[in-house]
Amino acid sequence: MAPKHGSLWAVLLHTLAFVADGQSCAELPEASSLRAPEYSASRSSCLVQRRVDDKKTESNAFGSPFSLQQQQCIAEYVSKVRTILPDYNLTGRRFGGKIGGSKPQHPPILGAGFGSTATRSLTAFGQQLGLKVHHYFPKADKRWQFLDDLLTANCTSRAQLDETDFQGLIESGHQMLLDTPMAELFLDFYSVSPESKVILTLRPAQSWAENRRKNHPDTAWPLQSPCERRVADLSVQDAVKLFDWHTTLVRCIVPSENLLEVDPFNSLVDSMRVAKFLGAPTDHYVPFPHVGKEVDQSSLHEKAEASSKTSGSG
Repeated sequence: MAPKHGSLWAVLLHTLAFVADGQSCAELPEASSLRAPEYSASRSSCLVQRRVDDKKTESNAFGSPFSLQQQQCIAEYVSKVRTILPDYNLTGRRFGGKIGGSKPQHPPILGAGFGSTATRSLTAFGQQLGLKVHHYFPKADKRWQFLDDLLTANCTSRAQLDETDFQGLIESGHQMLLDTPMAELFLDFYSVSPESKVILTLRPAQSWAENRRKNHPDTAWPLQSPCERRVADLSVQDAVKLFDWHTTLVRCIVPSENLLEVDPFNSLVDSMRVAKFLGAPTDHYVPFPHVGKEVDQSSLHEKAEASSKTSGSG
């Protein structure tokens, strides 16, 4: 029995030291960047810390609304971003801002895709299905304009994000929320509505980065809680990395059954599947629209026909 008690005390002492150091579980680096014993000990201390104070609710543990697994997703994301921005961290962020009420009774669908990923096409599709969709129209509501301004403001703006009523924005009456600032503040919006379905619009990262730098150079970096950084000052290579890391983060945070990925740049969209995911009636076919000139629909049709002929000839 003595060895077991000794091991338990060792873990508890490690936990106290871990807390004293002020390191959050959500800040642990990737497993690949730590020696196995050190990583295991750090993760164990997180688990013990959670069990010791089991009176805390899930939303208050470590000052985070996320589970331990989700916190690890965030930790891995931060670790990757630091290879580009060594001083990047999410320490102290109060995701969700002022959380006062209960979870929304009718969670809206959250768009986790950045602008220039066919969010306007998805907006038009949702509207055709009879959904009330909020797309990037900041001037229509001062609250959205305020958030949009914060994305490229100085880093003290994060304190203002912590005071933002994200739950109020979630409960604005819209059934789907898309485009800026949804992707850049995805962790905030998802934290106040974890039951929401999430639709992730995508396109090839290289294409997205080149398009964004050319057509939207003054927008924020594709980064969680960005500040003081504009796409014009970001290399295409780094933009590609940040775009892909965001995609990985969303996949890691959201349960697979609540996540749908749509990439109209690589393939024709199965509009019936999207409509079903959005909870809209699927008794009649509604084609997925194309808004803008970014997607060459004729090329996609040609690819689909070629693929069909190839599979049929086999």
